[in-house]
Amino acid sequence: MSVFAGGETYRTPMVLSCQYFDTKDCGWTPLRVVADYEFEFNLRGGRSMQIDGDIFDVPRGACIFRRPGQHVCSKGSLCCYGIKLDFSWRPSLPGENRYQSSVIQVPYPSAFWEIIPTMFIPTHQEDLRRIYSRLIGISAPDINEDPATPWLLAELIHLLVVDSLY
Repeated sequence: MSVFAGGETYRTPMVLSCQYFDTKDCGWTPLRVVADYEFEFNLRGGRSMQIDGDIFDVPRGACIFRRPGQHVCSKGSLCCYGIKLDFSWRPSLPGENRYQSSVIQVPYPSAFWEIIPTMFIPTHQEDLRRIYSRLIGISAPDINEDPATPWLLAELIHLLVVDSLY
């Protein structure tokens, strides 16, 4: 947890998952409701994604930003890094696997999330690959306990916000 000027506190988000995905085209995936903040960095193109009724053709190198409560499905092959974040740090419900919960996260009040578009092409491609690779490398036993995680997340979010502006 950090304290900014003016006394506002900020807590590094909880990483619910950070993974590398590589799947073949299986037609449209079932429509789902996004429960947490999800960032996806596509390493290959050839995929379409529907988010809240809008269709996006996802090229190689694109970042996708999904927010809690959005409705999403996709088709085409998938090769990407993905990270799922929780800014609420809410405790798990009895019997709940917090890392695969369907409980929709309360939106985090931040001007940053209003700046980032649903899809954009970042300029810091190699930096994003490096950060995702490092995060995936520390995913076990608990990525949130590793001292490098807050720094890597801060760098990742910074690059995503900066790159989404250009």
